[in-house]
Amino acid sequence: MVSQHIAGPRDCTGRPASGITPRAGPLLSAEVVACGNFFSVCRDKPMARIRIITPAPRGSRKGNRITAERYARLLRGLGHRVHVQTSYSGQCADLIIVLHAGKSATALRDFKRCCGDAKLAVLLTGTDVYGGLGGKDARQSLAAADRIIVLQPLAARELPAGLRRKCVTVFQSAVAPPPKKRKPGLVLTVGHLRRVKDPLLPARAVGLLPPESAARAALIGGVIEPALARAARREQAANGRFRWLGEKSPAATLRVIAAAWVLCVPSRAEGGANVIAEACVCGTPVLASRVPGNIGMLGAGYPGYFKVGDPRDLARLIRRCGSDPAFYASLSRWCAGLRARFSPAAEAAALARLVNDLVG
Repeated sequence: MVSQHIAGPRDCTGRPASGITPRAGPLLSAEVVACGNFFSVCRDKPMARIRIITPAPRGSRKGNRITAERYARLLRGLGHRVHVQTSYSGQCADLIIVLHAGKSATALRDFKRCCGDAKLAVLLTGTDVYGGLGGKDARQSLAAADRIIVLQPLAARELPAGLRRKCVTVFQSAVAPPPKKRKPGLVLTVGHLRRVKDPLLPARAVGLLPPESAARAALIGGVIEPALARAARREQAANGRFRWLGEKSPAATLRVIAAAWVLCVPSRAEGGANVIAEACVCGTPVLASRVPGNIGMLGAGYPGYFKVGDPRDLARLIRRCGSDPAFYASLSRWCAGLRARFSPAAEAAALARLVNDLVG
């Protein structure tokens, strides 16, 4: 039950929680512009107290933290009181949104024990989707959830049939920076260095291209697995067509995406890569591995897929982008046609439906 007038966060005894000051949490100006009319309509609805729990700490550039902070901005824009935290600290809420079914299981159990009547939504992260759902913690989290958020519709197929009815799809959003001049031949990959992301595949692919090709690969991402960092340095030393740019801020990364010739998503498995949304709102064509997480974002008929882990098949697509203007234009049109799907207004509308469905 949502109260229209909420004085502040409270602990599980009903007393005002100490040491917590509600924050309005200003939205990014671009998100306000993108969502303005929608926000003004939704603010007339009752306000909910919402807590978002993510295992990624404040300041982290991991996708889970970025998603949690973006959800908070959008939900605050809808008029709700929202806090982002890494663990449950005793305050009750009308709704808790948990990112990562396994890693946030303890916080979820604590919350349900303290606020048994509150509603719970669990967001399936990429780690959940590609291998984390078999653990006891993840299974218990999903069983307790009132709703399961998936970032693209094919992720629901990874769940047992009995849980799929709980699923709601919330596509991630992005706001394009000011237009940038394209850098011809720049094949950009964005992702922290993890084996599942296969981040060096584009470097190997451009190394297979003929000398006259202008294609070159760049990688933006921080180190998660040190062995891959060493491999990236070796690849950069041996391959004149590859540069590892290290970790960049989200805003700086978005500017490079906007200037790239193509964005490459070579992952061996994906939950729903926000970098695809960022490329589409920037009008940057995408080349992606043929995995369900990418297909769920771009659509089954998209012509820019390559075989998982196959540098030769990726090199074929890169070469075709340079030699076949009609093919490159078809990728650009397709991605540009998905801008509305990945808009802040669309994501805010999906979150508004979720909150309304669960807490009224």
